[in-house]
Amino acid sequence: MSAKLLARTFMLVKPGQLTMNIFCKAFILFICCFFGAPKNLYSQVYPGDANDNGRVDHYDILYVGYAYGTVGPIRLNPSTIFAPQSILLPWNQSFADGINYALADANGNGLIEWGDLLAINQNYGNQLDTIEELEINIGISGIDQAMDIQTIGSSIQVSENYELTLPLILGDSPANALSINGLAFSVAYNSDLIREVAVSFEDGWAIADGQSFFMQHEHPGDPRQEDVALTRFGPQPISGSGVIGSLHIVIEDDLIGLLPADRDSMEVIVELKDILMLSGDFEAIPIVPDSIVLMVYRPGLINTINPPIAGHGHSIKLYPNPTTGNITIESPDLTIEGWEIYSSQGAKLAGEMQQEPQQAWQFNLQGWPAGLYELRLLTPKGIFTKKIILR
Repeated sequence: MSAKLLARTFMLVKPGQLTMNIFCKAFILFICCFFGAPKNLYSQVYPGDANDNGRVDHYDILYVGYAYGTVGPIRLNPSTIFAPQSILLPWNQSFADGINYALADANGNGLIEWGDLLAINQNYGNQLDTIEELEINIGISGIDQAMDIQTIGSSIQVSENYELTLPLILGDSPANALSINGLAFSVAYNSDLIREVAVSFEDGWAIADGQSFFMQHEHPGDPRQEDVALTRFGPQPISGSGVIGSLHIVIEDDLIGLLPADRDSMEVIVELKDILMLSGDFEAIPIVPDSIVLMVYRPGLINTINPPIAGHGHSIKLYPNPTTGNITIESPDLTIEGWEIYSSQGAKLAGEMQQEPQQAWQFNLQGWPAGLYELRLLTPKGIFTKKIILR
């Protein structure tokens, strides 16, 4: 950096037209010329890539969450577009792995906050030509604690349009509680027989005080994998054990053509993978992953083998269906906390949270185009899906 560059900066400005933005640039260049450039002065940030590994994904959520609320130098001409942007001044804070907090400031406004989490969602899946894959230590069974999918038996028997909600267990006992500040993992499955996989942390111990953020996103380029992240707001770990959330699985509603012609069933594996859990000191805690086996049967066979999964749909009723617009939902044994309606192509069309959860609810779709819609109901036991046929 030379004094010539500083001179050019001032030469571009006519007397009386020196803006605050240019003044700031000139001042920084002045400091560099006479006092030397601070460490990482011209390092770059790609908005959303908070861990600086070359890719925006669910692990970046853990960095933004940990640094949430921290204030530092703003970027000049900041943007959330996934393109290289100069960090003129590093922040005073760094994560335990040496990454500077400036990289967590995705929108460059000098405050790590909600907008930085939105920037990760905006740029999710964007990556550079060179990726530095994270090293995630897999827990050792019998030594480290596990994240389990709670089931009964070695496999679960289901058929088309089945829904099941299974508890996720993290921490083996209150006496051996875990203390976490962030958790990121993926749910992967090996078949097209599954229509939907969703993770919920409602009623789990990690969000008991409401000071957490949760995100789920389809893994880029892989429709058979869902990425999940849960982070606390700031370095304030929470301790607990037992049910941390639930895993909701929906089987395809038409298995014809999906099951091999010469078979009545197919084995589907659903697994938790690449689990990264961080402590209050931002240190990784090894966790043992888990997987389950679903035996998916042709329609008409499952009732002779195994009754429907207990609680897979509870007693939620939707009528009339097909409908010309008016619909009634009844749920005698569950309260409905919220709802969402999706098109047959998966686009969200409407939805809201109920101010007062209730067991019966009515709504009207008159004026909507005729066709097939998907209704998702949020309940204390998980998310349940119903098909609506609108005539």
